[in-house]
Amino acid sequence: MAGDPSGGPDMTPQSVHLTIDSRLARLPEIGEAVRRFVAAAAIGGRDAFAAELCATEAVANCIQHAYGGQPGHRVEIGITISDTELCIEVGDTGTPMPNGQAEWSALSADAFEPGDIDSIPESGRGLAIIRCYMDQVDYHCDDHQNTLRMCRKLERQ
Repeated sequence: MAGDPSGGPDMTPQSVHLTIDSRLARLPEIGEAVRRFVAAAAIGGRDAFAAELCATEAVANCIQHAYGGQPGHRVEIGITISDTELCIEVGDTGTPMPNGQAEWSALSADAFEPGDIDSIPESGRGLAIIRCYMDQVDYHCDDHQNTLRMCRKLERQ
């Protein structure tokens, strides 16, 4: 990792890249890796919680939906932290989201009550949760590579 992990004003962006096999049993490892990385960059509180939750939700979605829960496929996770923003990219080569960008755009965090988990539709819960915690969420599929990019402005003091 490059840069000043204390999060000083001229922090050089720090990044980490992880690749795992598409097994749901690997989710705790992803959570732990994200937790350690953001802690080393002096990111805490809501930002750290959002990073861990959204990274594991996105990876779970890749495994369950893009790969149909089948092991033996690559899931790639990249995390970059700058002085103002945390970005997470999760990529796979499985089945893209149905109807591409149009379906993704139709999903809305406003479609449920954040305090009432039962109000979130069964399909799309992970994406709705991600939208609640991230400031920017984009999905694209290029040349058989699906990528979900999530960014959050940091609450640095």
